[in-house]
Amino acid sequence: MPVLSFNKSMRTVFAASVGVALSAQAVLADKVEDAKALVDSFYSNLIRENYPPMINMFMPNATAQYTTKYGYGLPDDVFNFTREEVQAYADIEIPEEYLEYFKDYNELDRSYSILSVQESGETVTITGQAVQSYEMKNYKGQNIQTDTFVVKFPEGVETPLIADYKGVLTFK
Repeated sequence: MPVLSFNKSMRTVFAASVGVALSAQAVLADKVEDAKALVDSFYSNLIRENYPPMINMFMPNATAQYTTKYGYGLPDDVFNFTREEVQAYADIEIPEEYLEYFKDYNELDRSYSILSVQESGETVTITGQAVQSYEMKNYKGQNIQTDTFVVKFPEGVETPLIADYKGVLTFK
């Protein structure tokens, strides 16, 4: 009889440990899915040029850097910004001479995809890419924006937030 009760005990312990492992995987999967949903929302708003909701996707102390690579021997533009500065950039008045240069610009389509997702401890790092196809005079090209998001899950906040962002826009 002691052997029988030992087996029953072992089965109970094994079943409990499997349950704990599966629930841990479910929590991990939820973190990844929640982070992916945040990045999907970021890109959806970016494509619609709906910038105000994007501001609330960043943690108050988030770091962000955006690089524009023009090619043709022109230097890259690199700027760092805070969550508060995003609104200022979204509301900036575009100079008339810049608008004149792009008068023949015609956007053909916009799309995005998530390229990779990596969970590490309390963060999820997602690499995504937005592609904008355009034509200008007799030239067709693409703006390819590759982004890396470090997403965290702050206590007391219902949704994940972007803690670190790096974006690189390349003109092709």
